[in-house]
Amino acid sequence: MIARVAGAFLLALFTPYDANHGLPASGDAGDQDPVFWQRVNDIASRLAEGEEALRGVWPGSSLSSSDDDRSESGAGPFSPSTTVTRSELRQRRDGRLAVAVIDIGGRCVSRGEVLTHYPGLELRDTPRPDMPDASKRVVWSANVDRGSVVFSFADGAPGCLRSVSFSPD
Repeated sequence: MIARVAGAFLLALFTPYDANHGLPASGDAGDQDPVFWQRVNDIASRLAEGEEALRGVWPGSSLSSSDDDRSESGAGPFSPSTTVTRSELRQRRDGRLAVAVIDIGGRCVSRGEVLTHYPGLELRDTPRPDMPDASKRVVWSANVDRGSVVFSFADGAPGCLRSVSFSPD
């Protein structure tokens, strides 16, 4: 009996977390917006080309630069069902792109929907008890050609996508 319990514990401990856990087996991800995914994929495909290539397709209002190696933009449309509430490009000290972040508003983009486009998601961060409620999120990432796409979801139900980040290697 003890060996069986210990074996189950070790199996759970060393088994990678499945991003599909708790989602319907059918892969039903609800309503999808093809324009949303075309834009996400377009930005991800330009990571290797650098910040200037991203600026050409960057969503939201026009980017304004600041002294601290950041360029920010305000709200604007992203797709027919989603909006950009804020976006930002951050540079490294050497001038190369460090990260590009888009905060998403509008309809709820679920983890199930993200999985239909990025099936190899890996869990990166979960809420901690000491975090303020407003910043609690669950973060998943997917490797793409020469970088990664990071999806941040609101903690709890309904678990809607809050931001998409793009990081070059």
